[in-house]
Amino acid sequence: MAPPRPRLERVTAWLAASKLDALVVTGPALVNWITGYSRYYGGPSAAVISPAGERTLVVVRDEIGTAEQLSGADHVAGYGGRGFGLELGLVRLLLDEVLRVSAVSSASRIGVAGDFSTDLAAGADSGADWVQADAELHRMSLVKDADEIELIFHSYELCWLAHAALAEGAAAGASEIEMMSAAQAAAQIG
Repeated sequence: MAPPRPRLERVTAWLAASKLDALVVTGPALVNWITGYSRYYGGPSAAVISPAGERTLVVVRDEIGTAEQLSGADHVAGYGGRGFGLELGLVRLLLDEVLRVSAVSSASRIGVAGDFSTDLAAGADSGADWVQADAELHRMSLVKDADEIELIFHSYELCWLAHAALAEGAAAGASEIEMMSAAQAAAQIG
């Protein structure tokens, strides 16, 4: 069996076949799948993919530097003010910034998927046709490409190393307890 094409190629081929001008994904799972960017306790994020495969990652302003370093996105745009957690209504600000991304602002037919896809499609006054893409992206994400398989193997390796360290620590702790018990027993006898 031939290895699957990289996911970005599969996504852009689907965009072309579906006659979409752009794809917007929201939420950590899909943003990570498309751009490789994930931030523990990060703000709401989105990624815009053009038919040519150009990816724009949209993150909270304070995450721009990290997103530029860690993501595979071609461009990173920020929204909101400075200071994590101090601004209310982040999802609305995220959606407003997504609508400003050129691939979206010039599109007439846009695929949308993820945590805020309904909010985005409902709140857009762009006149574009918004097409739900959750089911198709889920189907595509079930097929793992080479870099995903490498990451899965690496996570298994980390788990096995952690299990081995725990077993070693437990064995060492059990030996100490046995020695302490033997010393206590000898002290009671003697």
